Amino acid sequence: MTDAGAKLEYRRGFYAVPETEVPGDRAGIVLFAAMQPSVPESTMLLIRAQVLMPDKEHNQIRIDYAVAPQDISFTQTKDGRQHSTIDFVAALYNREGKDIGHTVDTMNAHIRPEAFEQALKTGIPEHQELELKPGAVLLRLGVMDRKSRKIGTVDVPLVTAGGQRAAK
Repeated sequence: MTDAGAKLEYRRGFYAVPETEVPGDRAGIVLFAAMQPSVPESTMLLIRAQVLMPDKEHNQIRIDYAVAPQDISFTQTKDGRQHSTIDFVAALYNREGKDIGHTVDTMNAHIRPEAFEQALKTGIPEHQELELKPGAVLLRLGVMDRKSRKIGTVDVPLVTAGGQRAAK
C-alpha cells in the first residue's frame, strides 16, 4: 500500500568514530551523564544484575553483575590474556530525581584464556554494595566499556518494607 502524500525521511550518511579508550577522568563524566534518571536506559552493553536489599545479616544493598563479554572491546596481551577497563556505577535517586548516594568501581580486567572461555558463558562478574538511603525510590545501575564507550544501564524500582512498589 502506498500513500501519494507520504514523504520518506532518513539519514543520508554515517559518521564513524574510531575506538579509543576514554581516559579515566572523562570516563566518569560520560557514564554519569547516562546515569541520570531522566535519560532513557542505555542498551549498548548487555548486563544482568541481581539486587539484594538489606536484611538482618547485611546492612547494605548488594549488587551482583554479569556483563556480556561479547559486547566488551578486549585487547589481547602478549601472555594471551584479554584486557579491558570496565566501570560500574550504582546510584540511588529520590522522587525528585536527585542522586542521594552512589558507588563507583573500575575493573582493570586481565582475563586468562580459560577464564575468558567461562566468562563467555556466564558473563564478567562484579560485586558492589551501597547503603540504602531514606527516600530512595530508584536504583540505577550502569556499566561502561572505556575502549568502545558502550554503556548499559538498568533501572531497579525499589520496594518498601511492606512489599509495595515505591512511587516515582
